[in-house]
Amino acid sequence: MKEARRRAIAGEGPTLIEAMMYRLSPHSTSDNDLAYRTKEEVEENWKKDGVPRMKNYLIDCGIWDEARDADLASQLAMEMKEATEYADNAPYPKPEDTLTHVYADSEEGGR
Repeated sequence: MKEARRRAIAGEGPTLIEAMMYRLSPHSTSDNDLAYRTKEEVEENWKKDGVPRMKNYLIDCGIWDEARDADLASQLAMEMKEATEYADNAPYPKPEDTLTHVYADSEEGGR
């Protein structure tokens, strides 16, 4: 990350950063992930979850706190509720629109 930042500041262009993460949740609600991994393995990897680790780091640095975190969580919950209600009330798309916005138009630089 330091090298990518240095390159960006120096105007040397973008850098691809591959971040390998453990999938904490099953693939879907019908996936029994305990058929191919142990409960202990999953619990151990929850302890390594980067989101709470980053939150704790920011709190330790004095640039974040629990009150701000609670405010953010409340704001995000409201946005999710509004988005869900919007989606639930939206009309179903027409079948002929299935591929709309999937492929680029030739004048937009497509194939």
